[in-house]
Amino acid sequence: PSRRRMLDVLAAALILGPASKALAQSVSSLKIAIIGAGAEGGALGTIYAKLGHPVMFSSRHPEQLKDLVAAAGPNARAESVADAVAFGDVVFVVVPYSALEQIGKGYGKALAAKPLVVDVSNPSAARDGDALAKWVDEQGGAGLATAKLLPGAHLVRAFNNFGHNGLHGNEVLIKPTLGQTVGVPIAGDDPQAIA
Repeated sequence: PSRRRMLDVLAAALILGPASKALAQSVSSLKIAIIGAGAEGGALGTIYAKLGHPVMFSSRHPEQLKDLVAAAGPNARAESVADAVAFGDVVFVVVPYSALEQIGKGYGKALAAKPLVVDVSNPSAARDGDALAKWVDEQGGAGLATAKLLPGAHLVRAFNNFGHNGLHGNEVLIKPTLGQTVGVPIAGDDPQAIA
C-alpha cells in the first residue's frame, strides 16, 4: 500500500469515525510502529489498532505499557524501540523533541530504510530546554531540524497541530455540535513521502 493511501485511510478514520472501519478494511493492513507511547503516541496507535492494523508500541520500558496494549485491543503489542523499528511498515516518532537525536543515533539507518517516518514531535523550550529550542529555530524549524537528526529518513511531519485530547475515541477531531471537522496538515521536503 502506498504512503498516500495510508494517510487517506487515517484521515478518513479521523473524519468519519465508526464509518471509517469499512474503508480501513479495504486497504491491506499496514504494520504501524509507534516510538513513544505516551498520551499522543498511545492515542494514535490505538486508533490504528482499532482500525485493524497491527500496531507495535515501544518505549524504553515496554513492560510498562500493558494497560495501553489492553485498551488498544488485540491488534496491539508493546516491545522495544529496536523491535518496533524492525516491525513497522510506517514508523511514527512521538517523543519529546530532545529524544530525537538519540533515536537518530540508535536507529537512523533503519529508519532511513522505511518508506515513511511520521514525525509528531514538537520542540518545547519548557520541556526540552532553551538551547534545543534555539537550535531548532536556527535550522529553520522543526521539519528541517528533524531531517538533520534523522538523516535519510522519508519524513513527513503530521499531527503536530493538536494535542492528544483530540485523538481519543472513534469520533476523533469531529465537532458534531458545530458540524465541523479538523484537517491534519502534513509537511516535508521528501516528495515521495508527501505523495
